[in-house]
Amino acid sequence: MRSFTSRQTPVVVLAGLTREAQEPVEASLAFTLPDSALARFELDVMGQTITRVVSDATGILERETVPLDHACLSCALRHEIVPTLARLSEAGRWASLVLSLPPAAHTSALTAALPPMLERRPLLTMGAVVAALDGSRLLDDLCGDDLLRERDDQRHAGDIRAVGEVLVDLLGAADLLVLDGAADDVARALVDEVRAPGAVLVPECTELTAGQLLTPGTAPSSYDAQQPAFLPARVDEDGVTDCTSPLAEETGVWTVMLDSWRAFHPQRLMDSIESLGGHSYIGRGTFWLPTHPDSVALWAGSGGQLSIGTAAHRPVRGPRTHLVITGCDERRDQVLHDLDAALMTDAELAAGLARWVGRDDGFGPWLGARSASA
Repeated sequence: MRSFTSRQTPVVVLAGLTREAQEPVEASLAFTLPDSALARFELDVMGQTITRVVSDATGILERETVPLDHACLSCALRHEIVPTLARLSEAGRWASLVLSLPPAAHTSALTAALPPMLERRPLLTMGAVVAALDGSRLLDDLCGDDLLRERDDQRHAGDIRAVGEVLVDLLGAADLLVLDGAADDVARALVDEVRAPGAVLVPECTELTAGQLLTPGTAPSSYDAQQPAFLPARVDEDGVTDCTSPLAEETGVWTVMLDSWRAFHPQRLMDSIESLGGHSYIGRGTFWLPTHPDSVALWAGSGGQLSIGTAAHRPVRGPRTHLVITGCDERRDQVLHDLDAALMTDAELAAGLARWVGRDDGFGPWLGARSASA
């Protein structure tokens, strides 16, 4: 038996919406990385437990269910997942490790939290993040209005996240997108528009290479870092830009980007909420309001459902509005118009922010109390 204790062990992360989508990729990775071990984890939120199954080319090596104080991904990472990866790397039996996440995990949160945790483990290093996509349901998953609990109440009991929200998060955080051949042209174009810049679409899991898997990617993990996968030669530095790629244009899929230092006018934004977030659009990014100048507001929409909240961090270089919206209907021009019209004008900004103190902007339920420093 070969020993691999003298070098770092890359950790390849595999994520997917369902376990059924992940399993074929797990099997393919076992052939592509023959000296690897697979660590698969399942979270039981209601039972407050996590189940660990470790296997390699010889078969299943471990199967154990352990209790958690809180069955969330953050606790699972700290108390079970990372310690397991560290223990496997210390054994020196495998050249690489495959971490198969619980289905529908919050992938962007993990890709932000995992690398610094691995850096504290001298024998571990980050590999690629792989997304396993079910092509036959991809269009419905991205544009439909199903909730996770409606798809699988036993696995996702009480989970009110939209299926599209989870899938868009996965597409934006993965380095390699494994898309089976059942997806139609519109679904493929949507994935191509929403994926992170630099992410690679792989038509079949058998086409994955060891070089791709063992090389860490650079997919962004925060909403304010979101960029369209395709950027035209000229991008409006303070306004709305049509960022639809030529290939997407042929299928009727489009993407527009708003990038501006200006705030949204609260009332005009509220008037446009249905137009911008009430359709089967994929929207992600950040914005700010004059009533909340110290807050970064998050925008996440899919399948006609829109989530608005506040980021944990404050803007370092001042507030900025940055939204990317992708759709496949005939309302592109309307979205372009509504985004531009919702921005505050020069005259409104010149009047200062003090006049907004004490105003009810209508966004209190999502963004909290109005800022006293406005």
